[in-house]
Amino acid sequence: MTLKRIYGILFTVIVLSLFLPVELFPAQTPPISLMRIQKISKIISKYKEAGENLNDSDVQKTIIKEVSEQYRLEPEAKKNAKTTQEIGKMVREKVTLKFPDSYEDLKKKAEQEAEKTFQMAKILDYVTVHYLKGEKSFEAEGYFFSYGSTGHSINIGGTTIAIFDILPEDRIKFDEVFRNQKKDTFVQTKIRDYYSRKNAYSVSVYNEIRDALIKENEDNGYVYYLNDWRTPREVSQLLCKDIQASSEEKPVPTVPVGSVEKKNPGTGPDKTATAVPTLVPDPKTTDPKGVAVSVVDKKKHETIKKKAEDIQLANSTKYAGIDADQGYELAYWRMLKDDFAILYPQYVKNKDAESETLAFDQGPIQRLDLIFFSKYFYKVVFDFRVQGIPREALVGIGRKIRDKYGLTDEEKAEAADPEKANRPEPCEGEHDFGKDGPCKKCGWTQAELEVPAEQTYTWTGETTKGQLYIKLNPEKTSYVEFRLTKEDPTLKEKIQLEVDKQKKLEEEEKKKKILDEYNKFK
Repeated sequence: MTLKRIYGILFTVIVLSLFLPVELFPAQTPPISLMRIQKISKIISKYKEAGENLNDSDVQKTIIKEVSEQYRLEPEAKKNAKTTQEIGKMVREKVTLKFPDSYEDLKKKAEQEAEKTFQMAKILDYVTVHYLKGEKSFEAEGYFFSYGSTGHSINIGGTTIAIFDILPEDRIKFDEVFRNQKKDTFVQTKIRDYYSRKNAYSVSVYNEIRDALIKENEDNGYVYYLNDWRTPREVSQLLCKDIQASSEEKPVPTVPVGSVEKKNPGTGPDKTATAVPTLVPDPKTTDPKGVAVSVVDKKKHETIKKKAEDIQLANSTKYAGIDADQGYELAYWRMLKDDFAILYPQYVKNKDAESETLAFDQGPIQRLDLIFFSKYFYKVVFDFRVQGIPREALVGIGRKIRDKYGLTDEEKAEAADPEKANRPEPCEGEHDFGKDGPCKKCGWTQAELEVPAEQTYTWTGETTKGQLYIKLNPEKTSYVEFRLTKEDPTLKEKIQLEVDKQKKLEEEEKKKKILDEYNKFK
């Protein structure tokens, strides 16, 4: 059972009716838009560093004038903002042309092909049969005279052969039960292969349309920022507000914008945190998040930050889905904790600890765990606030996570099962259950429709694995736990191998020194 079926409208994706909302694509900012955002941010940062108030209308006019030297402030062409329904219709039309068969038609064709492929031999057919006795193989050729009295053997040209000794490719001609099993496997394989190819094509068509929309809007001068296509003028104004607000906010840990939930400019998620060092930002030595940086460490901070930005940009360009969202904010997998502490000093209380825990008094994130192994960052856990939170709010969080990371492993497995992929959705109204049977209208049983108290949904990428864990109260009326975990599942093993290798080298070096000292003895 998928997340969509548990929450009713939480996820709106089923194979062949797949269409993702244009407003939420792409999961990561496209590279060209990201480059434009960085250039505009750089222009704005000059004025901020000079002590200007970015909310001042005259300052904004000057900034926008400078931005206009790089980009057309208001593109001539209209932005392409196709609706969800339009995207879905385009995908379905193209997929239907290439894969027109319904499940019933497909099954009928596969069964007809199976019937021709797996035919039973008739009495007095001239046949060749290959069979085994012990470890030796034999061949019998002749007329098929009869079955044995018990039905477990055949007579070929006067030779009696046990049916269970016959090799599979010949056994199907004489064993009806075995033949039917082979036919069923053949039919299911044909159907599964068809739907797997159909599903893959659906995704490729969607990606093609998405990439075309991105190219069209970016070619026309638009920038994808804060979940929408915006003009350079709008981006400049929003960035002015965001950067100004960031420098004025009290510096506390923030919910990662790139990981779970985007925020409106200037509205931090939580204004109060426990067990977090208090920092007083200096406008002349403050990073864009408003975190104070000492003059001595500023150069190192900028170097680490630049490297992190480059790595995360490369990740968002190279990968999609869960792999494009590696680490936490700018902190990437395998970042050393010493570097993490310089990049985010407000998050680190003990540089030698294997984990850092941040607690928030308000906002969607109640607790954040940053986890290290041998001082290397490899895992982050978001515990969402559930006490007193409306169900709809958490449903919205789940939808955003799903839209960002794509199909779960569980949904992919269900999509590969043609019976599940092609079955109708549960009734929206009251079900009509027969006696101990499925609903007469939709075919779903009561057991299938029951919402589990605990569910785990997984996204497995090349480098990153994500899991969403959900737990309901016994009455299944509210959430008890709602947790998102992201990690590099291979890093611990890799680091341990490197540590062991280094330890071995050090031991060998130590042994070599001792031997050299003893060899010098005369």
